[in-house]
Amino acid sequence: MVPELLGTLVAGTWRLQRILGRGGMSTVFAAEGPDGVEVALKLLHPELSGQVEGEERLLREAVAAGRIEHSGAVAVLDSGTSPQGSFLILELLKGETCGAWVRREGPRSPLEVLEVMSQVLSVLVVAHARQVIHRDLKPENLFRLTDGRLKVLDFGLALLLDSANQGYRTRTGLTLGTVPYMAPEQALGRRAEIDGRTDLFSLGATAFRLLTGRHVHEGGNPAEILARMAIQPAPLVASVRADLPACVCALVDHCLAHAQRNRPASAEILLAAVEAAQLELHRTPTLRHPSPTWLDTDEPAPCAEPPKRQQDPTLLDASPLTTPNVDPSPLERTMLIAPALGAPALSALTDHDPATSPAATAHPSKVPWRWFAAVALLTLLFVLAMAARRHRQLEEDERTEPRLLLPPHPAASIEFELHPELPVAPTTQPPHRPVRPFDGSPLRPVGVPPRATRAPAAAHTR
Repeated sequence: MVPELLGTLVAGTWRLQRILGRGGMSTVFAAEGPDGVEVALKLLHPELSGQVEGEERLLREAVAAGRIEHSGAVAVLDSGTSPQGSFLILELLKGETCGAWVRREGPRSPLEVLEVMSQVLSVLVVAHARQVIHRDLKPENLFRLTDGRLKVLDFGLALLLDSANQGYRTRTGLTLGTVPYMAPEQALGRRAEIDGRTDLFSLGATAFRLLTGRHVHEGGNPAEILARMAIQPAPLVASVRADLPACVCALVDHCLAHAQRNRPASAEILLAAVEAAQLELHRTPTLRHPSPTWLDTDEPAPCAEPPKRQQDPTLLDASPLTTPNVDPSPLERTMLIAPALGAPALSALTDHDPATSPAATAHPSKVPWRWFAAVALLTLLFVLAMAARRHRQLEEDERTEPRLLLPPHPAASIEFELHPELPVAPTTQPPHRPVRPFDGSPLRPVGVPPRATRAPAAAHTR
């Protein structure tokens, strides 16, 4: 019935000229007003007109777009009802969606994808600050204008966090969103857990699609893909496209963390990291015009080789992993410090240059003094080690060296330190024994009395 509507007037004002796109709940036409102004008219399918769900979706899109008022979000000019159904009047855009772009030209370069992420994040920063969660970010909802600017489309599934009834009513168990780009908490239907990090996951899945030409999880049917999005961690983007720079891989993998606590804390922090990655890639001129035959070459990327990261950050420690003995890039420094500093402090990190930073110019001798301290410490440790070794050698020599034990000399005397309060016994000297001169008698042991002298025997006479 949609083609039959071409040429008809909607609300007596807008004449439908051609079909721009068709979705599950509405069709977008190019329409012309009475003054010749061309607009885009989103018309709810006739079978959904009058239903609460379809009417609330159009109303929610109008309210969300009115809250954001950002040049990167499509502007809603008017809304109303007609015999053809409920409708919205949107600004008419010239260009193509990012989905059509990647289908037509294939996987995009890292710098092009970073530019897409940067423009989308600038919209999300404002939307999240005003309590609007998009919940349906995907390449088909990102419109690329002919001048390179980007527009975020379709806030029909937006979640208004501060609304009294949370902004929508739906059937029990219904999962809202596009399956290949759903965050795990969204695929599981945990509506209370949906926040700004849900949009960051969808943005990471969109970047994965633009970089690799495939979805995060493939499957034979939507139910299989939905189950994988809910319970299976996303693969590393470097495992699908090995030539990507490490800074880009870190960004996409960070967004695709299975657990919300392991994703960037906010759109502001992720935007700062994206800008740091753009600065890093712009320092490598060869990345500005990448070779279109990257799938057929084995050459490494101009940036540093992607570090070996864990397959699932949620199954292990969530602390960032870095390659040892490698100076972290500006992006890696931003990712490490971001959760602790927050957005205001991160603004100073995006333009950081180690060679010209204030810390390096204000303290030119900071690094040499560190070297001197390290050398002095090593020298002290070496001296202590040598002294301990010498001490052990002396103790070993004392244990193994033979000793000659001599009796004390008779003339040697031993002095004792007596306690002053104790009585001192008088010392007695042995009696003086005079030395007998040698009279020629035979020697005898000391202490043995001499034998009794016998008189000479008398001569016997006969």
